[in-house]
Amino acid sequence: MRERLLALGIVAALAMWPAPQASPTEAAKADPLGLRVPSYGVRGVSIIDALRQLKLSVPDKTLILTLEVAPFEQEPEKNLTLALTNSTVKEVLDRIMRLDPGYTYSVFRGALIHVFPVPGRDDPNDLLNTKVKAFTTSGVPYDRLLQYPDHYIPELGGEILRRSRAGGVAVSELSSTGVPGVTVEVQNATVRDILNEISLRAGKVSKGEAPPPGWVYTFRVDKTVPLGGHPRWCLF
Repeated sequence: MRERLLALGIVAALAMWPAPQASPTEAAKADPLGLRVPSYGVRGVSIIDALRQLKLSVPDKTLILTLEVAPFEQEPEKNLTLALTNSTVKEVLDRIMRLDPGYTYSVFRGALIHVFPVPGRDDPNDLLNTKVKAFTTSGVPYDRLLQYPDHYIPELGGEILRRSRAGGVAVSELSSTGVPGVTVEVQNATVRDILNEISLRAGKVSKGEAPPPGWVYTFRVDKTVPLGGHPRWCLF
């Protein structure tokens, strides 16, 4: 009986002992939307600059953001003005989306936030929706992959050529950048998914670069060319 009471006492003590809690850093890594933003402010800026400022406003510079901008003729609209204090990334994003309801966002693999036009994923003309059965790369610098994906994703390059009504063209050699390479293997994905996966891998090899590298895609409308405009990918 004495041993049974002793065992019960140990169990009760363990039940009363507080469970270990995740540190703020661990919690942030698990939920990028929960990252704290002590102070955020922009005035008369585009969605690109608004999100760039958000990346810089996270104190530990760990936020990975990627963005596809709605097609434009001259340049993205500079219509965003916002000031917030003691917020989270989610609260800032929700306010930005309220100011520009043409955009929404999603979390990719629990670690990266992707912002895109509301109809983007259903738009058959969006090059980022190009389907890729299998993509594999090893040791290619991540800045090349994120800035020139049409050089490395055959389905994307082929789709651009098809829409441009152009034959095969020689791909220029890209000079070495000194940026670390990444290894990526993705099956049955879109170009958008592949670029987001590359950004996640880039964040792990970017030698402490802060904030981690993301990407931004723009499409400047130009009805004088067969493609209908000029696609461009940049680091973000």
